Amino acid sequence: MDSKFEVDLSATEVLKPENGTTAMFDCSMDMESRKIYEIVGTKGGIIVPRPFRPDAKGGEGFVIIQKDSIETIERFYRDI
Repeated sequence: MDSKFEVDLSATEVLKPENGTTAMFDCSMDMESRKIYEIVGTKGGIIVPRPFRPDAKGGEGFVIIQKDSIETIERFYRDI
């Protein structure tokens, strides 16, 4: 908790629905800035290294898809 404004600075959640899967997320205003989305599953993963303001990096954004030890990069050049 922020002592001055009395608001949460961090949150972590673990979700375990009845179907047996597990999901977790974390976010914080008090940690080192990561600015990344990552989804990890039993068959692969998806990483979005610049999810905010791709225009700030020359307009290029990209998504990395990992499956069966193969990595594919999908590039885009606008805010989607």
